[in-house]
Amino acid sequence: MEKINIALKSDDFSLSLITTKDFEDYYQAGFTNIDDEVTYLTGSVGNYSKETILSYINKIVLDNTRYDFLIRDKTNKIIGEVVINEIDYEAKSANYRIAIFKSSDFNKGYGSKSSNLVINFCFDILKLHRLELDVYSFNKRAIKVYQNLGFDIEGIKRDSYFHDGEYHDIILMSIINKKDGRLSKEKHSIKTIGKKDLTSAITFLYFENYENAKNFFENTLELETVSDKNFAKIYRVGESSYIGIVKKASGSIDEKVLISLNTSDVQKAYNKLLKFNLNQTEIKTIKQIPLKSFFFKGPENYDFEIQEFINEEDKIIFEWGNYGSYSIFRCKF
Repeated sequence: MEKINIALKSDDFSLSLITTKDFEDYYQAGFTNIDDEVTYLTGSVGNYSKETILSYINKIVLDNTRYDFLIRDKTNKIIGEVVINEIDYEAKSANYRIAIFKSSDFNKGYGSKSSNLVINFCFDILKLHRLELDVYSFNKRAIKVYQNLGFDIEGIKRDSYFHDGEYHDIILMSIINKKDGRLSKEKHSIKTIGKKDLTSAITFLYFENYENAKNFFENTLELETVSDKNFAKIYRVGESSYIGIVKKASGSIDEKVLISLNTSDVQKAYNKLLKFNLNQTEIKTIKQIPLKSFFFKGPENYDFEIQEFINEEDKIIFEWGNYGSYSIFRCKF
């Protein structure tokens, strides 16, 4: 399919396809005085010569399987790029990526607004069915933006990026053209493939001296923090095992032990247990965490809780990366 020469516009910026005439401005904007934060978030490495960049531009302007849009502000300065590449016109799919060249231009709406324009171009003009991307797990800002744009998380490449002596996950995301809907006969999702109703394990300990406990787990044991809710913190011990600390005054029950089970569908779990007459409480939302949960009594009057995390980041950590059943023991001290 022949490449369409198109420009996309917003009130405060414009998008135009890169040409060889843009070489000097593009090189100065993206490859001189490189922003450290941008480098960290995108994983860009190496120094690029003018010859390398010019050769790159000469190649991509002739490639009909990609669209390289430059983002320009009102002054016509290049502030970033949005790229659709690896276009498969038969399968109607493509890869998506975006880069804002300077961190000083973050949080100004350039990324989300320009992405919306390009996504609409892909679905309405190119008639694509699917766009996909990958993003580092520590790039929380980008993950949130992509989700707001309509991208869904569909996979996690565990420990697939190694940087400065540490491993990180790569999150795989995609968006489907709403006009088409899901066309796969199976219609699987990350929430259903190979999963049981319950997911991983956390042991919560309740402390009177919360600050002292934090110091012990963070500085003495040097455990990695994976979640901080102000009155509770969760640390990673192993690949799918966690330990948490809670301010005693913020405890959920009066007893010494609360066994909590995480699920991806709290309403389903609630309905499933109704026939056993366990004196279940109503499902309530705890906004501070946030999660939805209900309580009931088990054998020998032990207190049980079943909960579903609402926050997508918590789901990634405690649900989507682990498969199998588990229990959470919260011991009060």
